[in-house]
Amino acid sequence: MKRKLFLFWVAVCLLAVPLSSFGQAVSGSLLGAVSDSTGATVANAKVTATNVATSTVYETVTNEGGNFTIPNLPPGRYTVVVVAQVSFLPALLQQAEHPVR
Repeated sequence: MKRKLFLFWVAVCLLAVPLSSFGQAVSGSLLGAVSDSTGATVANAKVTATNVATSTVYETVTNEGGNFTIPNLPPGRYTVVVVAQVSFLPALLQQAEHPVR
């Protein structure tokens, strides 16, 4: 009986180890809010994050509250550019370089 109980717990431990490895994250997210010089939120602004090392481009658009999220970014340094339509001309609101860890 003790041997069966011991083997049961060994089996449980062996099965639990591979399942715990799925919880490791290897990506990050970039999130923020876009506002103009008066503090008003900017909806529908195009946000582009470019990986400096690989030149891979990730794009999104701000929602009605000016918020954006770019999920599942691999670790690295990114150049972030925000472009919004002001009147009839596009305007570069912000360009910055951010690390994702």
